Amino acid sequence: MKQKFIILSQVLFVFLLCYLGPNYLATLRPHHYKLYFDFELAAPLIPWAIIPYCSVYLSPIILFFKSEINYVYRVRFALITQTLIALFFFLLFPAELGFTRVIPQGFFAPWYNSLFAVDMPHNLLPSLHVGYAFEWAMGIREIYARWAPVIWIWYFLVCFSVVATHQHHILDIATGLPLAFFTHRWAKKRYQK
Repeated sequence: MKQKFIILSQVLFVFLLCYLGPNYLATLRPHHYKLYFDFELAAPLIPWAIIPYCSVYLSPIILFFKSEINYVYRVRFALITQTLIALFFFLLFPAELGFTRVIPQGFFAPWYNSLFAVDMPHNLLPSLHVGYAFEWAMGIREIYARWAPVIWIWYFLVCFSVVATHQHHILDIATGLPLAFFTHRWAKKRYQK
């Protein structure tokens, strides 16, 4: 269990360094890329979508339920590879979020306040939310195969939530999906028994 915790900590460290660092650097740059379609801006903010959006943060718990350490190494490789590839795009194409950030009234206001306090709107493409959730979904599916339909509904809700919370755009999802698929396949091939 200790080794799995160390591996999870390594993934978290790489994520924080490669996500928060470029996001901060992007705030210092005078130019940001418009990587969205104007029609997307008509999408309404759906406050409850923050629940599936934030569920991705709890998903790493699956690492603690999978007994084979080889699997945990595989997930680490996939997530760190995703993060490093995304880092290249974050640095090269700091994006402009088309949505105006609005904190909804009521129950979900603290959730959005917390999110906006730590996440600046520049590391958009590819969406690591979509990529990480894919890796978690594939892992949960391997562990609990009979829950596969529920897991894919959850994954769809995560993809929906990144736009419904006004955190991402369609191109972010469209680039996050192939990145996730590629890194998952590469990791699986590399860590075959």
